[in-house]
Amino acid sequence: NRWLRDEVKAQIEDYKRTNPYLYSVYGLGLWTPKETGGNFYPAFKRPVHVVNKTYVPELPLHVSFDFNVNPYMTCLVFQAKGKEIWLLDEICGKYPNNNTAGTCQLFMNRWRNHKGGVFVYGDPAGKAEGTRTEAGYNDFRIIQQHLAPLRPGMRILPKAPPVKMRGDWINAILNHNEGGLSFTINESCINTIADFSYLKVDSDGTKFKQKVKDPETGVTYEKYGHTSDSTEYFLTAAFASEFTKFQSGGNIKLPNFGKSIAKHSY
Repeated sequence: NRWLRDEVKAQIEDYKRTNPYLYSVYGLGLWTPKETGGNFYPAFKRPVHVVNKTYVPELPLHVSFDFNVNPYMTCLVFQAKGKEIWLLDEICGKYPNNNTAGTCQLFMNRWRNHKGGVFVYGDPAGKAEGTRTEAGYNDFRIIQQHLAPLRPGMRILPKAPPVKMRGDWINAILNHNEGGLSFTINESCINTIADFSYLKVDSDGTKFKQKVKDPETGVTYEKYGHTSDSTEYFLTAAFASEFTKFQSGGNIKLPNFGKSIAKHSY
């Protein structure tokens, strides 16, 4: 906001360190009530995991899709160097671009000049033919066609991994760099930041996808969960060996319960 005084801008910048919630409100425009407890990603900490990461032209773009219509269709753009991973860009295609072709066009508008290679990930359900596509087509076939100038490599899992297990793995990465992996989000990706900040856990350990109604259109949609799903489709496919090792019990971090208590000492 160019009308803000310099001292106010400095105060908002300082909120990054001293009060991440106020920074999300006044710096990122995430005008949501302050919610605590019951989060699906309790290990997510904005001062640690929200950064300013620059685009590296020589590295591939890892593009992950989640196929929803409302409130938007999700396309996330990641980069990785070794086991350092960052969300570079989020493209949330709203009407009239809240479909596979429209969202791909938004992606190409931004990234058509990228020369470092592209890999595509996403919800495996997008491999099925549906009423939204012509016979013989599916969402990933449409993506291949629209991204053809970039020669994308397709990395789609046979089926989506269990929600709780992939959530536990992401939390372990955020908490203690499970498997040597690190993950951060660019501060411009406000929908993903909101997802990781406010998405709640359901009673069965999966994601509680709260439904809200758009006051103007009357359409009911899931408020959170789309960008985090897209993130998980990418991470579990691109780092499949690390995820498989976590599933099988590798790299278990045991809780610290303090000093041992001798038998019959109570």
